Amino acid sequence: MNSPVALGPMAASLTELRLKEHTMDRTPLQIVETVDAAKLTMGQLEERLSGATDVLDLGDHSVIRTTVRRIEELLSQAEEYEEVLRRQLARTNGRITASTG
Repeated sequence: MNSPVALGPMAASLTELRLKEHTMDRTPLQIVETVDAAKLTMGQLEERLSGATDVLDLGDHSVIRTTVRRIEELLSQAEEYEEVLRRQLARTNGRITASTG
């Protein structure tokens, strides 16, 4: 199979664009499900690491843990913004309703 690099810069750009389009279609629920799956995998890695140290397992565990932590931070920020937005919508809709009623 040809890699994007072998096909030239334009193919690489198209591949990156398709990847971005695909990842941007994710819903918040799908993201949370992925984080939950990652936590299960981390648990499995921790069990494996308790018996023997595998450099690949250590590296994978570190990357997964860091990525999960970052996603959880971003979801927390999204919750805060969503609360601000809900309050703003309530005020705006209240004002619109009052002016038309």
